[in-house]
Amino acid sequence: MQPRIGIARALYSYYHYPLFKTFFESLGTSVILSPKTNKDILKSGLEGSPAEICLPVKAFIGHIAYLKDKVDYLFIPRIVCTKNKKKNQFGCPKAIGLPDLIKATFDQLPPILELTWDERIKRLKDSFSTIGKILSKNNRESNYAYEQAQKVQLEVNQLLKQGYTPDRIFQEASTSSFSTISPSTKSNHFPFNFDQSKLTVGVVGHPYLLFDNELSISIIDRLESLNASVLTPSMLPLDIVHNSNSKLDELSWIYEQEILGSAVFFLNNKNIDGLLLVASFACGTAAVVNAIIFYEAARYSRVPMLIILLDEHSAETGLMTRLESFVDLISLAKGKRMSRVTTNIFSNAINNKNPLNSLSKG
Repeated sequence: MQPRIGIARALYSYYHYPLFKTFFESLGTSVILSPKTNKDILKSGLEGSPAEICLPVKAFIGHIAYLKDKVDYLFIPRIVCTKNKKKNQFGCPKAIGLPDLIKATFDQLPPILELTWDERIKRLKDSFSTIGKILSKNNRESNYAYEQAQKVQLEVNQLLKQGYTPDRIFQEASTSSFSTISPSTKSNHFPFNFDQSKLTVGVVGHPYLLFDNELSISIIDRLESLNASVLTPSMLPLDIVHNSNSKLDELSWIYEQEILGSAVFFLNNKNIDGLLLVASFACGTAAVVNAIIFYEAARYSRVPMLIILLDEHSAETGLMTRLESFVDLISLAKGKRMSRVTTNIFSNAINNKNPLNSLSKG
């Protein structure tokens, strides 16, 4: 019988699930992914969590509670440090201590496959080989599985740029292999075709918050119901994210670099009508990154911005009220901007006597 590896549909899985799933399946194991966060999973996580941790970590604990009696192993990485252009970048402190938190929270657990992702001391391939050895696989088998996993992760990253959401990746991967997923037919991929008849809102935050509808109270769906087109960091090419602002060099956190770079790109794009920052209350890194983004917006940009902090006490009515007010604000700002453009076109047309000349130049 194939060993069953449990992976929580939470936190880093929204970034790396294709890598993890392909690695384990290439070794001949079975991957069990927990379901979407629901009220029962979240309730379980809240009951077993310290009060001071953030909402996504509380949800992660709930996913572990769901999985622990259904699998032979739990896969819980310790994402410490990656290297980008020879620079060390670190995981969130809570994510670094996640295996320890889970061990301290539950009395009865299956064995934990603890991948220590720390590229200062070991190549990632070698770290995965260590996991393979626990599953009685040799280095050749583990290295092959790792290479396949990296290949699939890169392919899925491209699908995200084409408009796929992490939630759709989870859904399609649960019924098929990643290789059978076809390119998206959605139009919201880079370079974007902006629809001037609709508002375009850049929504910035961790995917495990934005695309978990139980935690975010379906914030993206609610924005789209207000006739807004939504763009998120996962839709942007990495070169744009990393070239948007030199302040990225000042950040040492892995995933927050994507958030900051995307926010700065949206703030400086004339087609973006508003910026929505979504973070969880008690997230220490978000407090720093959101302050940097707020400073950038106030100093260099005229794009209206709203910060939404979510926790287990967030309510649908309050969120919808804030979103409706924000959409009204950016609609008004866009209307004034379009009015100025129209006035300039006709003013130039009158001065040039031939309106068609002005319109062709504009």
